Amino acid sequence: MGFLRIVIPLAAALLTFGPAALLVGWIDRKKKFSREKRVFFSFLLGLALFVGGGFAYFGNYIRGDADAYEALRSTSDVAVTKLGEDYLFDGPGTERALIFYPGAKIEAEAYAPLMQQLAGSGIDCFLLNMPLHMAFLGRERAGAYLDSYNYNEWYLCGHSLGGAVAAFYAEEHPEQLSGLILLAAYPAKPLDGELPLLLMYGDQDRVMRQDVYEENRENWSCRSTEVILPGANHAQFGNYGKQRGDGAAQIGAKEQQTRTTEEILRFIYGIAQ
Repeated sequence: MGFLRIVIPLAAALLTFGPAALLVGWIDRKKKFSREKRVFFSFLLGLALFVGGGFAYFGNYIRGDADAYEALRSTSDVAVTKLGEDYLFDGPGTERALIFYPGAKIEAEAYAPLMQQLAGSGIDCFLLNMPLHMAFLGRERAGAYLDSYNYNEWYLCGHSLGGAVAAFYAEEHPEQLSGLILLAAYPAKPLDGELPLLLMYGDQDRVMRQDVYEENRENWSCRSTEVILPGANHAQFGNYGKQRGDGAAQIGAKEQQTRTTEEILRFIYGIAQ
C-alpha cells in the first residue's frame, strides 16, 4: 500500500503537469513568453487540472441505497450513534467489537444493514468513513477506537480494498486483534501465523481477481478459514446496487448479508472453543 501512495500521486502529476507544459509551450510559439512565465503558467494550469481531476475522481463515489439509510436508525436492539464521520452500532453484546473498513469509493453508510445484523447478534460495530472514501488514506484509523473503548475482543473487518487495507493494519498490529475478517479481499503481505483469519467471497464475484487471490494464499495465517457463499456476488456485502463488472447474484442482498453474519459469528465464537 505504500507503493500506491507513491505511484498514484506520481501518475496524477504526469497526467496533469505534463499536458499543461505542452499546452503552454504551444501557446508560447505565438506569445513568446519568458522562461519564467512558461514555468509559472505551466504550474498554474497543471495545478488547476490536478485539483479539478481530483475533485472529479474522488467526488464520484458510490452511495448507499434506501435500505442502507434506513439501517442507520436505532432499533429496539441496536443503538446507532454518530461518532464524527463514523458510526457505532451498539447492540446487546458488551465483550466483542468489530471495526469495519469500507470498499474503495463506496459510501460507508452502504454497509449499515450488515452492521445492524452483526450488532443485533452481539458484536458491536464501528463503521468507519474513510477520507475521500479510500481506505488506504485512513489505514491507521482503527487504532483510535482500539485505544478509546474497552472490549475483551476486537475484530477488524473490511470489504474489497477496505479488506486489503485492514489486512495491512492487522499485519502491523496483530497483538491488538482477536481476528481479521476479509470480505472479497485477501492479505497482500504475510500475516502473523497465529492470527485467526476468515476469508469470505461469493461464487458469483467477478470483481475480485481470483488468480491474485490464489497467489496470495501463502500470506494467510495458520488459523485461516475460507468460506465461499453460493449465489453471492461482490457488491451485496453492502447496499449500493450493482457494481460494474460484477456477476449477477442469485440471492438477495439481505440474504447474502444474513449468511455473512452467520459465518462471522461462527468464526468469532469458534475461536474461543
